[in-house]
Amino acid sequence: MVELKHQNILLDVGDTLVKINQPFEKYTLKAIECLAEDLSNHKDVQLSTLIEQLFLIRNEIRAKAHESLREYHFNEYLVEIERQLNVQFTKPFLELETQYVQAELAITKRIEGVVEMLKAAKKVGKRLIVSTNNFSPQHVKLLLKKFEIESFIDEVFISAEMKIRKPSIKFIDTICNQLHLNKKETIILGDKPHMDILAAINSGIDSCWYNPKGTLQTEYPATFEVKNLSQLKFI
Repeated sequence: MVELKHQNILLDVGDTLVKINQPFEKYTLKAIECLAEDLSNHKDVQLSTLIEQLFLIRNEIRAKAHESLREYHFNEYLVEIERQLNVQFTKPFLELETQYVQAELAITKRIEGVVEMLKAAKKVGKRLIVSTNNFSPQHVKLLLKKFEIESFIDEVFISAEMKIRKPSIKFIDTICNQLHLNKKETIILGDKPHMDILAAINSGIDSCWYNPKGTLQTEYPATFEVKNLSQLKFI
C-alpha cells in the first residue's frame, strides 16, 4: 500500500485511467479514414492512397512533437494536410476531430479500479487534475465523459491546448502556476517513465509510477510505484 498525503493529484489519462489494446498504427489508420473520405469527394486520388498520405503527415507531426516537446493541435494537423496536398476539407474542423477520435474511443476501456481510486481521493478532499499529452482536446473530453470520470475531475490540462507536452518542465510548471499549487503538495500519477516521471523530476514534484507489468527501469526513478491502482491510499 502506498499512502499519498499530497493535496493535488495530477492524472495522466492514456494507459493510466483508460487503455487501448491495439497498436498506434492500426487505430490511427482507421481514424484517418474519415478524413480521407471527406477529401476523396473532391480529389481524384484513390482512398487507400489518401489514407497513406494522411498517415505519413500524422507521423511527421507526431515526430516533431516528441522531439521539440511543442504539442500540435488536431487543427494544425488538418491545416498541414490541406497545405501539403493542396486540398480543402468540406466539414468543420471540430466535426472532423469528433469523427476522427471515434475509432479510438470504440477500442478503449477504463482501467480496473479507476472509479474506486477517484472516489477514494475525493472522499478525503483531494484535488484531481487531468494532466495529459494529446493532440485532440475533443478526444480527452469524450474519454472522460464516456468512462464516467469527468465528475471527479476539478481541472483539465491537455497538451494540445497548452502547446507544450510532457516531459517539458513547462508542462507541470504551467499547471502549478495557473492553479497556484504548492509543489510540495503535488504529485503526478502516470504510466510512462520517460514522460510522466521525467516531467515530475524536471519540475521538482513527486511522482507515482503506475506500472501494471512490473517493468524494471532505473533511468527515471519515481517517488512511489504501484502495480495496481488499489494499492493507492489517500490520506
